Amino acid sequence: MNYDKSKIEKAIIIGTAVPLFMFIVWIVVILGIKPDLTSIVVGDGRLDPVAVLRDTSSNPFIPPLVQTFSLFAISTSFTGFV
Repeated sequence: MNYDKSKIEKAIIIGTAVPLFMFIVWIVVILGIKPDLTSIVVGDGRLDPVAVLRDTSSNPFIPPLVQTFSLFAISTSFTGFV
């Protein structure tokens, strides 16, 4: 970026806006997909959002997409710390 302050600022803003947008979309989808979220809980009483998306969809393409999205979410989070 050749030490151009405006390009660096733009990169930082876009670089933080994209993950923020994806996080907000994820939350909206989870909260909007199932009106009664207490019905899908894991063994210790916590809500599993991946299970909500995977188990409540009648579309056969949704479960693999959810699994792929969650795999990429975890792997990119891991690579961010390495």
